Amino acid sequence: MQKPVQLFLGLSIYLNAWHELDGERDRNKLEAIRRSSVFSYADDYGFDELQRDDLWFYIREMDRDFLKFWKGKLPKEPTQKPSARERYREARNG
Repeated sequence: MQKPVQLFLGLSIYLNAWHELDGERDRNKLEAIRRSSVFSYADDYGFDELQRDDLWFYIREMDRDFLKFWKGKLPKEPTQKPSARERYREARNG
């Protein structure tokens, strides 16, 4: 079992923002959270310039790792098998 990750005091604000912004995109298309959405979120919640820049940094990093994880969860596209005739030709011709 994995050891739970412990957030430093004050960083939960960025995790909460990521969860809210995650709902605004299509995960199946593996699109990242847009910078404009992050800056809009910062404006809505009254972040100052330094907090806004930190928000963008943390959202981008969390999102990069999440999309890498999520890509592994998506079903693989089926690969098309060669027809019996093509397999026979390959086996015969080497």
